[in-house]
Amino acid sequence: MKKIIPFLLAALVLAAGPAGATSVSGGKISRIRFESGGLVAITSTIVPSAGCRTASQEHYVFDGRTDLGRARFTAALVAYATQSRVDISGAGTCTTISTGLLSENLNIITVY
Repeated sequence: MKKIIPFLLAALVLAAGPAGATSVSGGKISRIRFESGGLVAITSTIVPSAGCRTASQEHYVFDGRTDLGRARFTAALVAYATQSRVDISGAGTCTTISTGLLSENLNIITVY
């Protein structure tokens, strides 16, 4: 029993999600940028208080070559074109984009 408790605690911590993940709620997409290798970077009008950013704004990136990436791009494009509000959640991991800036990998985008 004593050996099971640490295992269960570790499982709960991992299930809670990435510790460094950021999110923004109720913002708008201010920019969509196509990067080399199929990456797509989006920028929100709301900047989270932490994250991967190395500038005054956070970029969220995803692979636009996959089915999920194309769906995310469509959602981002609709949100940008209609200036709809979005909720964005990052994955807690960073990728360097072509400008040299660290950007957080996108986990979820919700358009409303």
